[in-house]
Amino acid sequence: MPKTYLLFVIIVVASQMVVTYGKGGGSCYAPPFVWGSECRSSTSIIGNNGVKIRYCVNVNGNAGTQVCCQGYSPVGNTFQSIGCGSGSFCRTLGWGNTIATPKIKCKGSPFGASVSWSH
Repeated sequence: MPKTYLLFVIIVVASQMVVTYGKGGGSCYAPPFVWGSECRSSTSIIGNNGVKIRYCVNVNGNAGTQVCCQGYSPVGNTFQSIGCGSGSFCRTLGWGNTIATPKIKCKGSPFGASVSWSH
């Protein structure tokens, strides 16, 4: 195999290991002061080593309400902070070599708010 071809293959494979997957999400409610129920995406992800997904949240209505959300990461089977805000915020989380459905949970302060989210 020529060296240039081998180098090209290595670069392509390496670039695929850190891609982020999207095209899913939904809507969710952030109740005041307590974590709301888990909101599951309309799509699942078939991961591989090094895969990450980017969760993005947009707070709808209730101006001034601070919303904090956590996104599911099958790496460690945990919810991790996506962030807090009264507008839009995003965070990339590890996914790994797992087949699973993205999900989030949120809470509002001082009021509840609806959010839309994507991955």
